[in-house]
Amino acid sequence: MTDASPMLMDGSTTGRGDSGGNATADTPSQGNQGLTTPCPPNVSTTTEATTKGRKRSWVWEHFTMVGGGDSKKARAACKYCGTDYAATSANGTKNLIAHIIKQCKKYPNSIGKSQSTLAFEFTTDGGSGDLFGVPFSVEACRQALVEMVILDELPFRIVEGEGFKRFVRVVCPKWTTNKIPSRMGIARDCFNVFLREKKKLGKALRGQRICLTTDTWTSVQNLNYMCLTAHFIDDNWTLHKRIINFCVVDNHKGVTLGRAVESCLFQWKLKKILTLTVDNASSNSSLIEFLKDKMKEKKDTLLENEFLHVRCYTHILNLIVHEGLKELDESIAKIRNVVRYVRSSPQRWSKLQACAERETISSKSQPCLDVPTRWDFTYMMLDKAQKFQKAFERLEEVDKNFLPTLREGEEDGDGNDGNGAQSKKRNKVFGAPEREDWSKVRFFVKFLQLFYDAALRFSGSKAVTANLFVPELMLIRDTIEEECLNENESLKKMAVDMKSKFNKYWENLDNQNLLLYVAVVLDPRYKLRYVHFAFKGLYHDISKVDEKTEQVKDALVRMYEAYLKNEKGRDAQNNMSTQLSEGSSGSSRSGPMSVRRSLRMAQFMREIEEENSLEKKSEVERYLEEGLAKLDGYFDILNWWKVNSCRFPVLSLVARHVLAIPVSTVASESAFSIEGRVLDPFRSSLSPRMVEGLLCAQDWLRSSSTPISLQKALEDVEEFEKLDSELGELTIADEENPSTSLVKQQKQQQRQEVPALTWPENSELDLNWIENLISTFDWSSKNLPPSEFQSVLPVQVLDTLILTASMILHEEPNCLTIDPDKSSTVVVVGDIHGQMHDLIFLLKQAGLPSQNRIFVFNGNYVNHGAWGLETFLLLLAWKVFMPDRVFLLRGNHESKYCTSVYGFEKEVLTKYGDKGEHVYQKCLGCFEGLPLASIIAGCVFTAHGGLFRSIPLTQSKTSKGKKKSRKLSSNSEPESLSLGSLEELSRARRFVLDPPVEGLNLIPGDVLWSDPSMTLGLSLNKERNIGLLWGPDCTEDFLKKFNLKLIIRSHEGPDVREKRTGFGGMDEGYTIDHVVESGKLITVFSAPDYPQFQATEERYKNKGAYIVLEPPNFDNPKFYSFEAIAPRPQVNPYYDYVNVIDSNKELDLASMDPIEELP
Repeated sequence: MTDASPMLMDGSTTGRGDSGGNATADTPSQGNQGLTTPCPPNVSTTTEATTKGRKRSWVWEHFTMVGGGDSKKARAACKYCGTDYAATSANGTKNLIAHIIKQCKKYPNSIGKSQSTLAFEFTTDGGSGDLFGVPFSVEACRQALVEMVILDELPFRIVEGEGFKRFVRVVCPKWTTNKIPSRMGIARDCFNVFLREKKKLGKALRGQRICLTTDTWTSVQNLNYMCLTAHFIDDNWTLHKRIINFCVVDNHKGVTLGRAVESCLFQWKLKKILTLTVDNASSNSSLIEFLKDKMKEKKDTLLENEFLHVRCYTHILNLIVHEGLKELDESIAKIRNVVRYVRSSPQRWSKLQACAERETISSKSQPCLDVPTRWDFTYMMLDKAQKFQKAFERLEEVDKNFLPTLREGEEDGDGNDGNGAQSKKRNKVFGAPEREDWSKVRFFVKFLQLFYDAALRFSGSKAVTANLFVPELMLIRDTIEEECLNENESLKKMAVDMKSKFNKYWENLDNQNLLLYVAVVLDPRYKLRYVHFAFKGLYHDISKVDEKTEQVKDALVRMYEAYLKNEKGRDAQNNMSTQLSEGSSGSSRSGPMSVRRSLRMAQFMREIEEENSLEKKSEVERYLEEGLAKLDGYFDILNWWKVNSCRFPVLSLVARHVLAIPVSTVASESAFSIEGRVLDPFRSSLSPRMVEGLLCAQDWLRSSSTPISLQKALEDVEEFEKLDSELGELTIADEENPSTSLVKQQKQQQRQEVPALTWPENSELDLNWIENLISTFDWSSKNLPPSEFQSVLPVQVLDTLILTASMILHEEPNCLTIDPDKSSTVVVVGDIHGQMHDLIFLLKQAGLPSQNRIFVFNGNYVNHGAWGLETFLLLLAWKVFMPDRVFLLRGNHESKYCTSVYGFEKEVLTKYGDKGEHVYQKCLGCFEGLPLASIIAGCVFTAHGGLFRSIPLTQSKTSKGKKKSRKLSSNSEPESLSLGSLEELSRARRFVLDPPVEGLNLIPGDVLWSDPSMTLGLSLNKERNIGLLWGPDCTEDFLKKFNLKLIIRSHEGPDVREKRTGFGGMDEGYTIDHVVESGKLITVFSAPDYPQFQATEERYKNKGAYIVLEPPNFDNPKFYSFEAIAPRPQVNPYYDYVNVIDSNKELDLASMDPIEELP
C-alpha cells in the first residue's frame, strides 16, 4: 500500500515517523516562528516517482548510499564533504536536509546560518560587478585577515590591538571579539597558508624546465639569507615568477650558496634547470661550478649545463652608472645642496617659485631631493633641477642667505648624504653650481635616462626580458659612441670611461651567455638578422661579425637538437609506454614477449622518422627563412609562439624556456639601489622558517605585481610635504614635539612585533627554536626596556629551560671526559660576562655547534655585562639541544656572592619584577650543577681558574677500644701545599652556592679562583683571599703526571692582567703563560672591550678570543681573535661599577654564605 502523506505548501511530502516517535520531514526544517526555511538555491523541490510510486526527496540528489547491500545498516554520505548519516527506512531525511542547509561547509550553494548580505562582486581591475548575496562566515573573515597580514607585511600583534578590534566592530559587527584569532593563531594560520600554496605551486612546477635567480639578503641580526626564485612559462604561454626558497645560509660563499640551491631543488623535486641568473660577485663563479658539477650527470641536463650561468645585467648597469656618478660627484653635490636649501623651509621654496615665474619656467615638475643610495632618485633630482637652472641663478641675487649658507655647509651636516668617505667628500663642496656644473649634469641626464629605461626593462617580472637585452644594449652603446666624439674634453672623458666599462662586460662574446642572443633570434621581429646587425656595430671586422653570428646560430641549433633528443623523444617514449600499458591491461594474453615486440616496432618506426626528418628542413631553418614580423605597435611574443607552436612543436618548446630567462636578479623597485637587501625589523625578529613562509606566501598570493612608478612616488612625496606644512600651521605651541611622539609610536609598534617564545610541544629543542631564541634576545636588547623582557620569554618557558638543562648538568661528573672523533674540532671559549652580542658573533664566526664541532665554555657567563641572563639561557638552550657537543663549566662568577655584587641578581630582578626572585633562585640552583673541569682528547685540561691542592685523608686518634676513623686534612699552610689529583677533583663537592675559603671542601674554590704565577711552587692566593698561585714547575708536574699537553684556563681579563708583572696583556684575548717541557699553560678571554661599563675614560679595547683544537692530536691550539660588536645597545648598568671592588681582586668574606662542612 502506498503512503498518502499530506502535501505541504512547498510541494514536498512529510515522511514517516521514526521509531522514537519524532516526526521527520523531507522538507527544510521550520523556524521557531513557524516560518518555513526556503530550500537551498538551485535545489529543485519537485519530487520524482520511484518504481514503487513513492515520491523521492530532493535531498537525495546530494547524498550517496554507502554501507553495502544491508538495508539495516544503510548510510547516506554527503557528496561534498563526505559526512554520513543513518539512512534506513526508519530514519527519514530530516537530518540530511539539516546537514545540507546548515552544516555542510563545502556545499557550493550554502547560505550559511545567517541571512545573506548584498554586495558588489569584485572584478580583476579593482572595480565592482554585479550584486550577489554574501553569507557571513567566520572562517572566510579569518582567511581574509591572514592574507591581509601576509600581503601587507603586518605584525601578528595587530589582531590584539584595541584599534583593530574597534575597526572590526564597526565594519563587521557579526565578527565578535572572542572569535578574532590571537597573534599566535594568526602566525600559525600564516604558515598554514604557506604550506597550502606551496602544495599548489609544487603541482604547477611539476615537469617544468625553469630558470632560476638568486639574491642574497641579511637581517638586522646579520644573519645571511638566500632567496631563490623560479621563472617559467606554463603550457598556456603565461610567464610566472615565484619565490621557491628563502633560507638561512652560513655565509655568502659560492659553495655554501650552491649547497643551498641543490637542497632546495631536491626538496621541490625540480630536475629540469636551464639557467641561473646571479649578480657579478666573484663568489658566484664557484656557485655555478658547484651546480654544474652536481648536475652534469643527470639525464635532464641540457648540453652539460653549458648555458647555466647568466649575469645580472641590472647589476652591471649600476656599476657603469656609478662610474659616471664618481666623475660628477662634485657637480651633483652642489645641485643637491641647492635643492636641499630650497626644500628646507616654505619661505625659501616660495622664493624659488617666484624666481621661476620671473624666468617664465612653466615646468609642472618641481625640484626634489634624492636618496643617495638610489641613483634613479638622483636622476630624477638632476632632471628636474636642471629645468630650474635660471631660477636658481636668480635666487642667488634675491636671497642674501643663499650663498653664505651653502658655503658654511650648515645644510649639509645632517648626515643624509650617504655613507663613509663619500659623504665626507660631499661635505667639502661649497657654493652654488656654476654653468659648467649645469652643463655636465644636463649631459649626464641623457645617459641616465637610457640606463633608467633599460634597468626598468631588465628588471621587469611580468614580461619577457630575455629578447630585450641585445636591443637595449646596442642603444646604450650607440649613445656612448656618439658622445665619445663630444668637443667638450671633460664630457668626452666621461663618455670614454663609460665605454671602457661597457666593453669590459659586453665586448667579449665568450663572457656572455649565448642564450640571450638566441632569445633575440627567437623574437620573430628580429631573428638572426638583428643579431648580425648588432654585431656590425660592435665589431668592425666583417669576418668577425659573420663568425659571431654563426656562433649564435650554432647555439640555437644545438639547443634544438638537444630538445629534439631529450624532450620530444622522451614524450614519444612515454606515450608509447602508456599505450602499451593500456593495451596489456586490456588483453589477458599480453605478456613480456608482446611488450618487447611492440617496443621493437616502436624503435623501428622512430628510426624511419629520423631518416625522413633528415631529408626535410628542420624547424630552425624553416623559422629563419620566413619573413620578419611587423615592428609596428604592441607585439606579444608569447602569444605569437602560442599561435605558431603547432608549426614549430620542438622549436616552440625551446622558445618557451629560453624566453623565460631573466636578465636581472632583482625586481624593478630594487634595481637602482647600491645597498644590500636587508630584512625589516619585524621579519628579522622571526624564526627563519616563519620568514620563509611569510615571504613566499606573499609572493604566491599576489595576483600581479604593481609596477613601480618613480614619478608617482615623487608626486606622493610632494603631496605629503604639503600636508606636513598644513599640519605645522595647526600645531599648538605647547603640544608635544611631533618627532618625539613619532619615535614613541614607532617603538611601541616595534614592541608588538615579536611573539613570545613558547616551549616546543614535543619538548625537544631544534636549531630553528634556538635561532628564534637568538633573534628574539637580540631584538629585545635593542627595542625593549629590560622590565619588558618577560613579554618575549615568559617565566614558564624559562623555568622549563633551566629545569631541563639542570637535569643534564647535575648528571655530569666534576671533570668531564670529552673524546672527539677524528672528524671533529673542539672550540674552547673563555669568559663572556653577559656580552651576548659578542657571543652571538663568536658562534657565527667559529661555526655553530654541530656533530663535527664541539664547544667547551670555561665559565663566567654572567655579571658586569647587561645581558648575563640572556647569555646564560642561550648556552643552556644549546646544552639541551646538543648535550654531547656543548659543555658548560663553572666560573667564579657563577656563585651567589658574585652575582649579588656584580649585577646579575639585580639584572634578573629588573627583567622579571615580582617573579625575579624566583628566577634568580632557579639560576643559582643551575649554577651549582655546572661541572668544574674537562679533559679533552686525553691531552688538554680546561678549567676556569686552574690547578688545585691535594686534600689528603689522615688518621684521627681515638680512645682505646674504638675504631680509628679517617678525615680530610685542610692543608692550608703554605709549606704543606701540594698539587691535587684528578681523582681528588672527581670527589670534590661542587654543589655549593659559594665555594668555601676554609674547611675541607677547598678544591672547587681552587679550580674557580686560582691564578698562575712566575714564582716557582704552590702558594695561597692572598690577593684574592681564595684559591692558589702556581708556578711553571707546578704546570710541568701536572702535565707530566697526567700525560697532558695543554692547560687552558680563563678567569683573567685585561683589567687584571695590566696589574700583574711578568705576564702578557690581554690585548688579543689570549696569552701563553707557561711554556714547559711537557706543554703549555694558556689563558683565553672571550669578552672583547671588557668590561662593558668602565669608570675610566680610556677603555681597554681588548679583543676577545677563542681556541680551536683540531684532529688528530688536538694539542696544537689555533687562536682566533675578534673585536667587540659596535655599537652596543644603550642600557644602564646593574651594579655600581665605579665604587665596587674589583671582582678579580678579593672576596668580602663576611658577606658570603656560612661555610658548609663535609659530613
